[in-house]
Amino acid sequence: LSSSFEALVPIAIITFAAALLDVLLKAFFQVTLPELVAMIIRPLISVVDNLLGVTLAGLLQQVLWWFGIHDTAIGTVLEPIRVANTATNAAAYAAGTAAANLPHIMTNPFWFVFGAIGGSGATFGLAFLLLRARSKQLRTVGKMGFIPALFNINEPLLFGIPIVLNPIFLVPFIGAQVINFIITYICMSVGVVAKTFIEPGWNLFAPIGALLSTLDVRAVVLVVVLIVLDTLIYLPFFLAYDRALYKQETAEA
Repeated sequence: LSSSFEALVPIAIITFAAALLDVLLKAFFQVTLPELVAMIIRPLISVVDNLLGVTLAGLLQQVLWWFGIHDTAIGTVLEPIRVANTATNAAAYAAGTAAANLPHIMTNPFWFVFGAIGGSGATFGLAFLLLRARSKQLRTVGKMGFIPALFNINEPLLFGIPIVLNPIFLVPFIGAQVINFIITYICMSVGVVAKTFIEPGWNLFAPIGALLSTLDVRAVVLVVVLIVLDTLIYLPFFLAYDRALYKQETAEA
């Protein structure tokens, strides 16, 4: 409780400074602070909102996560862009633009619903595999982590398996989510699946989030296909690690 009050002073200072800056900008330059921020990040939006930009951003995020650096290190930079793109798509849809012709693909729902299925690294398929592990450790992690994975929370898997700093899972942890991005981007860019324009929340079960964010049943089918694909990507690495842990546990017993 005391810590929450400690934050009031810096929050008040930041709020006052932002309000003062907004007043000065409108008085001298006829532009608001949000408009200025949008002007600054607009070039970055064009750089990131394409297939190459999405792929590179996904690669960088997953490499950092594998080293234990939380994905918010990249998400803090990308979040304003994704949110702005979602809002722009929503406004375009409200103005009568068809969902397939909306201006942006890389939005918050694109990232969390179609990319990070089950959490960073697209680990929902892996969470399912863990339930059938021979290793007691992995099976226990699976029982603890499967329900959270339904809602895109996968820290039990990242640190319980572990995936972080585990060379066996480096390739699928980086590759599965990036492949999800590539497939989804292509499907949306050619009109196979509608683009996202509704923010359902990052921790909604992916098939439901896909339907709510696009209002397109085909998006649900795409997410299911991606989950199956992610499971197949993780499968050989899971089997190798499960086999090694099971032998170790058997020897120790």
